[in-house]
Amino acid sequence: MSLHEFLTYLLSFNFFGDLKNLIVSGKSNKHNIFISPLYGAAKSFLISELTAIENQLLVLTSDDKLATELSVELDFLNLNSKIILLNNFTPELIQEKLTEISNREKFILISTYQLLHMQFPNRKEVEKKTTKLHVGGDIT
Repeated sequence: MSLHEFLTYLLSFNFFGDLKNLIVSGKSNKHNIFISPLYGAAKSFLISELTAIENQLLVLTSDDKLATELSVELDFLNLNSKIILLNNFTPELIQEKLTEISNREKFILISTYQLLHMQFPNRKEVEKKTTKLHVGGDIT
């Protein structure tokens, strides 16, 4: 049995079914749901379950190492096509990730709490620094 088959087998037990149902019902009630911390791969399994009901997830970790580890765990669960890892906060990388987010319908954004303190560029700044190409136009 491969690692992927084993992880898929574990997910078939539906450990997080009740929690997932609480989250779905909480969406309509606008209530917070508080749980104890999830350890080990439990966080990855829960995120995997939530991707079935949510198109966009934001997962924040306390440091860069945990964000990278979570990304790797989700990769093992075949969620690599949905993962956007933002752990480097250079302006160029932030612009790249914002573009990636705006072009995707379903994604899991993984970052650190530092993301909450980021000052994003305003629209005029982005437009000023963006090169625009028009197909079929004349070069003058």
